[in-house]
This record gives sequence, C-alpha cells and structure tokens, in this order.
Amino acid sequence: MLDCVAALRWVNQNISQFGGDPNNVTIFGQSGGGAKVNILMTMPEARGLFHKAVNMSGAFLRCAQFDDTAVTGGAVVEEAGLKSGEIEKLQDMPWQQCFDIIESARSKLLKGRSDMSMGGPGSLSPCVDGLHIPLHPIDSRISSHIPLIIGNCLNEQSPSANEPQLENVSLEQVKEKLSARFKERTSIIIDAYKASFPNKKPIEIWGMLAWDLRSGVIEQANKHTDDGGKVFNYLFEWETPLYDGRPRAYHNSDIAFWFNNTELMDSITGGGMRPAKLGKKMAIALSQFAKTGNPNHKNIPNWPVYDKQNGAVMIWNDDVKVSNDPDRKARLTIKG
Repeated sequence: MLDCVAALRWVNQNISQFGGDPNNVTIFGQSGGGAKVNILMTMPEARGLFHKAVNMSGAFLRCAQFDDTAVTGGAVVEEAGLKSGEIEKLQDMPWQQCFDIIESARSKLLKGRSDMSMGGPGSLSPCVDGLHIPLHPIDSRISSHIPLIIGNCLNEQSPSANEPQLENVSLEQVKEKLSARFKERTSIIIDAYKASFPNKKPIEIWGMLAWDLRSGVIEQANKHTDDGGKVFNYLFEWETPLYDGRPRAYHNSDIAFWFNNTELMDSITGGGMRPAKLGKKMAIALSQFAKTGNPNHKNIPNWPVYDKQNGAVMIWNDDVKVSNDPDRKARLTIKG
C-alpha cells in the first residue's frame, strides 16, 4: 500500500510534464484492486493525491488486525533464521528464497485451519496499524469528499462454470449446499432471493449467494452517503454467451467493457457488436466520471446519485437501465 502511495505521489509531482492534471486524478481497481482503492481512501498519506475513486467488485471493508499480522511477520522472521533486529536482511535475499520462506511460515500457521479468509495469523493482507492505516475502510471518513463509483457483477462466482451437471440442481439442493454458511436461516434467505428473482434458475440463485459481494457494496455505499459523499452504484448483469453461458456475469468479466476492449477480449465476450455496444457505453461513463466526477452521458439513461431510500443502481446489460434496489428485501434477510 505504501508503494501505491509512492506511485500517486509520483503522479502528483510529475504528471503535468505529460499533459496530465495533478488536481484531477482518479484511482480505480477491480477485485484486489478495488480493495486497494478502499484502503487508499483511509490512508492519511494518500489524502489529496487523488480526487475520484472507482471500486469494481472489491468492497473490502475491514482490514486484518495488527496483532494477527504481527504473528505472521514474526513467523516469517523466525523461518528465515533471523532475529527481530535483522529484518532488513530479507531485502537482500533473492525473491524466490524470500517467497519460499514466507510460504513455509504461512503454511505452518494455517495448518489445520479451515478459515482461509483475509484476516487472522497467516494472512498477508493490510492491517490497521494505527499509523499508515489508522482505521478500517468502513470506519474512516477521511475520503468522504471523494466521489465514488462502486458495484459488482451479478454472479461473481458461478458454481456450474466448470461443472455443467450443476446447471440442473434443485432449489432444495442449493439450500443443502449453502446450509453450512447460512445455518438456520438458509431456507429463509434462498426463498427470499427466489421471490425477488422468480425467473432465475436455482443455479443462478446459488451463484448470486456463493460470493455475496453486493451486501458489502451496499454497506459501503450507505456509509459513504451517510458521511456526505457522492456515490454511483452499479450492477453488471451481462452474461457471456461462451461456455454454454454457464459463467454468466462472473467476477472480472466486466473489465473488458470498462476498457472498451470487448473485441480484443473475445475469449470473455465472444466478440461482435453485442458486447461492443455495451462496452462503449460503460467506457464513456468511466471516462466522464474521471473527467468530471459524474458518469452520465447521452448514450445511457440518467444515472442518479445513490441514496439509501431509493437505492438507485445502474444495471449494465444489453438493456441499460436504472433500478431501485431490486434485491433489497432478499439481501436484508442475510442479516436477519
């Protein structure tokens, strides 16, 4: 994360030499890149180095705890045969040796653990250290003045993408698959999603819940709005026609559209006019936001600023439209 700050500082000091404006910088990232966007928004050292932010499928709301990452760091130093005052020697090691030491230390810490989340001993994720990252992204107000686009794909994970036989699972089978996660609320949650999306197959309901990024997206949108920030929310629903359509609107499939590279990335989109039409609309929206802080342009319906009451979300699909929080009732069942 300090490398990211250093890069932004370089842009601030040098971009005018290339015709850029150091007072109009937009950061954006997808998945782990979106997580970096959120963390930069809570880092005092990055304040003033960017002026707009876009988070694509990366609603990383809470960092690791300092004590947990300290355990990881201590294990790495021990695995390397170093003392606490010799940590700088890691910088002199060949990268492969350093990598192997880190992986060995982590494997020992993670042995027997079923929880492989970003937090906890063994994690290499950024932590709240009280210095560079003073608060969790969801708790910080330091960037509430920054306009934000945030959203995700409808089917971040598609269970049938590599297992075609799952296309025909029943709703009861989906409940069984998700019971370990949702416990006694499993039936309530899945029935609520089926009621909100009656035309979706059980496998699609499973895909929407397999990796529920949307709940985190809305939590961040609500917090940013409460803090006085401006938010534009989206949901990418365009489904790839490839691989019998099984991956659907999957994690990272929107990147080619944001960059207007749908023809180049035909292994994701299939190429042709259908994805190109949407890609042009999305790329213009992104560039308009970078220029002005407002993604609206003449080729899309008006994209309203998000508020908690209406929950306006831009639906990116062949038919581009705005919907008011279409999954609110279902989504709220997850929290109970």
